[in-house]
Amino acid sequence: MTKSSLETGLLLERLSSCVWSGRVDRLGKVRVRPSSFFNERTSSSPAELTEREIDFRRIVHPNDWTAFSTTVNDFITSKGANTDQSLDFRVVHPSGEISWVRQWLLRLEPARGENSAMIVTGLLREIREERRLRWELVNMLESESTRIGREIHDDVCQVLAGIRYLLFINHQRFKDDHPTEAAQLAEILSEVEGGMDRTRALAHGLLKTEENFPTINQALRDLGKTLTVRFGISVDLQLATRSPKIDREAILHLYRIAQEAASNAFRHGGATAITINFSRQKQSYQMTVTDNGTGFADEPTSLQGVGLNIMRDRVALLNGRLHLQNCSSGGAEIRVNLPLH
Repeated sequence: MTKSSLETGLLLERLSSCVWSGRVDRLGKVRVRPSSFFNERTSSSPAELTEREIDFRRIVHPNDWTAFSTTVNDFITSKGANTDQSLDFRVVHPSGEISWVRQWLLRLEPARGENSAMIVTGLLREIREERRLRWELVNMLESESTRIGREIHDDVCQVLAGIRYLLFINHQRFKDDHPTEAAQLAEILSEVEGGMDRTRALAHGLLKTEENFPTINQALRDLGKTLTVRFGISVDLQLATRSPKIDREAILHLYRIAQEAASNAFRHGGATAITINFSRQKQSYQMTVTDNGTGFADEPTSLQGVGLNIMRDRVALLNGRLHLQNCSSGGAEIRVNLPLH
């Protein structure tokens, strides 16, 4: 979302949203232009629907506070330039109900009468239905991947195995009396065997489920082997000695994100080497996938495509942050940061 006026934000109030503003050093007391989102759940009368104070430290879910405050700090560091980035997080209503919202930071300006104080303005919009649809989309994709993986394994792999057997029999028959034909059959046999290995690797990757990987280290090691067989590329894994404790649903999402990033690097960037790094930072888990390919042809933040959009959906479901950029030394980098909780 590009820089917007408060008037635009107010028009969105009808979509369960609100505009807020406050000093960056006092996020516990910000002024909110209210909407149905915050007031339907507190039984406020129409006369009470006026600008008022809320305490972000009380309404932002504890597990999301770090991501929330980090986003605000990054916005300040950029001097208000990162208006195209959003953050999904949970808010806790007075009734105890939890809702998902998306926040855009719209404006950063000096506070009147105070030399060093800055005022940040943001827009919140409820996205409960959007998150439900995202879950359904990702679950549908996983089901379809499993179906296709099984069909490839049970049909295509078996057909290739039969062809391989026929080629082997004929090679054995011709190798003594017809060496030229036997040599040709041996070459075809080698191609078919390579195709079988790549097809099995493809099916192997499609058939992954949450139960396959107890730890993130196991998942990424498995992916590294599959990528080497499927694409013939070098994969450098940089993992912690002890695998961090992450739930299996998140592990599968990270596996798919790295899988898509590596596939794009090979197919679109011509990469021959990929590095996958997973580590624990001070405030988040971080996974980076870098390659030695040609990088992104366009501005990374404006890139669209089915694979990238699904990658964004997976990161949003994990309440994480996705960064795409070209490396100064060449190639592309995809970085995912997830909250520790």
